[in-house]
Amino acid sequence: MWHRISSSAALVPCGHAAPSILTELEIFLSNNSHQLEQILQILRTDFNLKFIPQPNECQWILSHESPPLSLSTSALALIFDVDLLLMTQLSVRDWDIPGGHIERDETPEQTVTRELYEETYAIARQLRLFAHQKITIHTDVPTDYKYPYPTSYQLIFIGEVDRFDPFVATSEALNRNLFAPNEARQTQWVSDNRELYEAALTSRLKT
Repeated sequence: MWHRISSSAALVPCGHAAPSILTELEIFLSNNSHQLEQILQILRTDFNLKFIPQPNECQWILSHESPPLSLSTSALALIFDVDLLLMTQLSVRDWDIPGGHIERDETPEQTVTRELYEETYAIARQLRLFAHQKITIHTDVPTDYKYPYPTSYQLIFIGEVDRFDPFVATSEALNRNLFAPNEARQTQWVSDNRELYEAALTSRLKT
């Protein structure tokens, strides 16, 4: 199980990126700078999160364009049934959205589909990339860190419930539930990521 970035938990980027990874990022930004200005909307910027080597910077960015996959470490799912948000009750963090590490030879879409089913026994339709979290470390990182440095990403997908299979609790996922907006806003995850949730809810209600 992975750690989501929030004020209470973090999936931290770590390790020294190989020159080829940095070159890929530079080329991506250079070739797409004009398009990025048009399609990116920064929802929120946080500084010096305590779960990441400091100084650091973390941004939630609305965009349907994917960052470099070589720098993307995980994929999460904001899944709705009309305006009801599907959440999983995790043994270590209580109510959270489904998601996890992108495994080797796995696409982000496959990650979301797999994690969604493992944690909620739900199948989604109309999955699409909705946002990403850009995490930048502005300091040296210990050599035992394993994730891209200095910049890494978490990908956020949005979709709607297609069907539910019978839920089977595990040691990691204890339950699932659909939360109405007023209920969702009382959960810790939505409280920590309110701007992202409201943007996703607004997007769902427009469709």
